[in-house]
Amino acid sequence: MLLSTKLEPPQISTFVIPRLRLFERLEQAAKGRLTLVTAPAGYGKSTLVAHWLALEIDHVETALPKAAWLLLDEYDDEPVRFMRYLIGAIQALVPDVGQTIQESLQLNPGTPLPQTTEDILTVLINELAATTAPMLLVLDDLHLVTNQRIIDGVQYWIEHAPAAIHTILISRDVSSLPVARWLVRGHCTEVTANDLGFTSDEAAQFVREMLRLDLTTEQITQLTTRTEGWIAGLQLAALSLQSTDDPEALIARFTGSERHVMDYLIGEVLQKQPEELRNFLLYTSILKRLSPELCNRVTGLDTSYEILEQLEKRNLFLVPLDNQRAWYRYHPLFGEAIQARLYGSQSQQVKELHIRAYEWFMENSLYEEAMAHAFKAELYIKAAHCLDKLSQQILWDESRSMAFVHWCNQLPEAVIYARPSLAISFGWAQLLSGQYDNLAELTQRMRSAWVQTDFDFESDPQIRTELAVLEAEVGLHLGQIAQVIQILERVDPDVELLNSSTQAVAQQLYGYAYRLDGKVQAAKTALYQSIRLSQQLRQKSVWLYAHTDLTETHTMAGELSEAEAVCRTVIQYNHLNPLSYPYLNLAHVLYLENRLVDATDAVQRGLALCTQYRWATQYGFMIQASIHYLQGKWEDVEQFIERIDQLSSPNLSPRRQARIETFKVRQYLLHDEPERASMWSATYRQHADAIPRYQLHTMDVTFGRYQLAVNPPAAMDTLQLLRTTAESEGWIESLIEINILLALVYQLESLSGLAQEALYRALTLSRPENIIAPFLVEGAKIVPLLRLAAKEEAHQSFVGQLQASFLQPTVNATPSPSQPLVEPLTRRELDVLKMMATGLSNPEIAEHLIIATGTVAKHTNNIFGKLEVRNRTEATQRAQELGLINRVSVNE
Repeated sequence: MLLSTKLEPPQISTFVIPRLRLFERLEQAAKGRLTLVTAPAGYGKSTLVAHWLALEIDHVETALPKAAWLLLDEYDDEPVRFMRYLIGAIQALVPDVGQTIQESLQLNPGTPLPQTTEDILTVLINELAATTAPMLLVLDDLHLVTNQRIIDGVQYWIEHAPAAIHTILISRDVSSLPVARWLVRGHCTEVTANDLGFTSDEAAQFVREMLRLDLTTEQITQLTTRTEGWIAGLQLAALSLQSTDDPEALIARFTGSERHVMDYLIGEVLQKQPEELRNFLLYTSILKRLSPELCNRVTGLDTSYEILEQLEKRNLFLVPLDNQRAWYRYHPLFGEAIQARLYGSQSQQVKELHIRAYEWFMENSLYEEAMAHAFKAELYIKAAHCLDKLSQQILWDESRSMAFVHWCNQLPEAVIYARPSLAISFGWAQLLSGQYDNLAELTQRMRSAWVQTDFDFESDPQIRTELAVLEAEVGLHLGQIAQVIQILERVDPDVELLNSSTQAVAQQLYGYAYRLDGKVQAAKTALYQSIRLSQQLRQKSVWLYAHTDLTETHTMAGELSEAEAVCRTVIQYNHLNPLSYPYLNLAHVLYLENRLVDATDAVQRGLALCTQYRWATQYGFMIQASIHYLQGKWEDVEQFIERIDQLSSPNLSPRRQARIETFKVRQYLLHDEPERASMWSATYRQHADAIPRYQLHTMDVTFGRYQLAVNPPAAMDTLQLLRTTAESEGWIESLIEINILLALVYQLESLSGLAQEALYRALTLSRPENIIAPFLVEGAKIVPLLRLAAKEEAHQSFVGQLQASFLQPTVNATPSPSQPLVEPLTRRELDVLKMMATGLSNPEIAEHLIIATGTVAKHTNNIFGKLEVRNRTEATQRAQELGLINRVSVNE
């Protein structure tokens, strides 16, 4: 739930000095991309912008666009929370924008931002691009945000937001933003402290009309000079002047230093207040925001409502946060100054005040504020109890992993480890917020601490299982897949032992590890369970990642239709959490089916989403290179290999580096360049311990391909052993390739019977799911075997389809005499040809294919031209000769 007071501009006093010179500047700046309003506290930055917008609303003929306002605080220094409030502010103007992203951020438990802040903003910006009505977005108190991901996101927003949106940043400090670059490019207008300071005329109007002080022009000029036009300083000075008999002496004692002015004036203001009011100000200075009920609890009074009303009427630096006057806050400098006075004069009271505040916030379920006061009161055991109790809500339901880490870091280690469930939650929070570096050490310290405290975690099945799953997740992120599998093998995967919110995460982890280990059925079982649980618990990220792993598992098992269906399910909801892998995995599936146009589109969509992710980009380039190889574009293949190498780094894990090297070698071998694989063949298993079993198997298959080029008898032995393993494990995608390679090696060794048998096995495995690419990549070497297979009735149809695919431009640069078509048939033309051969008329074909009769006639003419025939009968005969269709009677 979003706090509505953060999405409203400051309330404007009934009397505010009109800043016409600055209003005109803001109006001119609004025609550009960005306005920066930057100055130290107390210069009226927010008041200026809020007043300007309020005045414009009253003048319809010159009204500015609608404005969205977001008041930031220190709790917004977390990407998920920041994005939720940013979208909430924009939705006040355009309700339909960002709804799916907001839903994901609200309901996506236990993860940091699913992708980079830029990825999320890209989706939002694309949605806003359709909105042509001008809008203003105000981000107030931006200096309270220091998280680099958010800063990068703000920069990305400024540089890519639609032209119709003008952004206003209000901040004390913008040093983290590329302001100089924006100024050079003419992107922004600055309003600084020099602009915001009162002129003598403005100060005179402020002092005389608002503060009702009878000062001479000389005195006002002197005061303005002393305070350098600092509005808060003028207001504080005026309050002191209201109770002095010697204004000239007071003004004379002022210096131009903001710090000195503040120190002096706060003392003057506090000393002039009645004791009850002075104590109220001091005691409530510990609060970030104030309500009458909260103030009553902290001060022990029952008159807080009246006091707050009095403070507001006296302009004593009290700012209402809503129209109902339910919540207030002090001016930041005023609050900080009187809090410093409290700590200096009544430090013995501070802890008790924080305890009272903690208790009130807890009773009212305002846990963030409760935690802040608990830590300041050093209530570490209570804070730990609260964190442990609220871990489900904070960590999983609200995705506040970074806040959870921040709170845990303030607790003594002994307090954390005294609550094993809290220690486990602390580990998950670090994992989910991407803080992997200390995780291995943390889990080791857990075990060590529990041994010292005699906590027998081995006898506690839930803690034991939670810790094992956490350690497996740590190993996974460190690339220690073999260690992960070893851990999981020692743990009973009974999800009932786990926290309800880690069940889906754990099953997704099991599925991922089982897939890498080649355990197809176990992987599918775990992943489907993860999908079911994550859907029930509304864990969107886990749901998406489980589907992505499931796609790769189905592909491994040769179940392309299932893999494609899963991919498209994920893509349908991909706007909730923009991932590149669903598109890249879909591209791989389409590539295997030789649907190269669709595969190219999918891989390009995937690459557009993974510009910040080195490995995903490399994976996409591998798919693109494979597509170009089938299209006979070897130069493009080499270019993609070069781009893949350029993205490699020493930090790339051994398994990913091995996958890249294996891919490159496979391309060289397909292109008949075995000499470029010789060094790899001698060293490819040097990091075998760090490479998952299934990946190692695929590397061995590539080694078998290398042996086929340099030592066919050795290849025969290697591939036969690999086939046995692939058959027993159900690795159909690999098994197809192995059988094709065996057919080729048997053919070279003049073992024609075994060659046909191996090829028939490959065809039988490929036909149900239309797996075509593994045959096409072999080029002319496989054609004689396919001709023999075409004579077998069981394989005629599929072999005909393969032959038709061979007629398209592939790795063979020049068509051979056995491939006489000058121009290949398209997939649709092949469909029309098959129906034509059965005797269907053009209208009947049109009805079956759901196309126009005229379109059928056009396809028919194209078929006649490409086959070089004159009628349907000749077309059917020619197609049968080429193996494009089965031998059927025209009259059947």
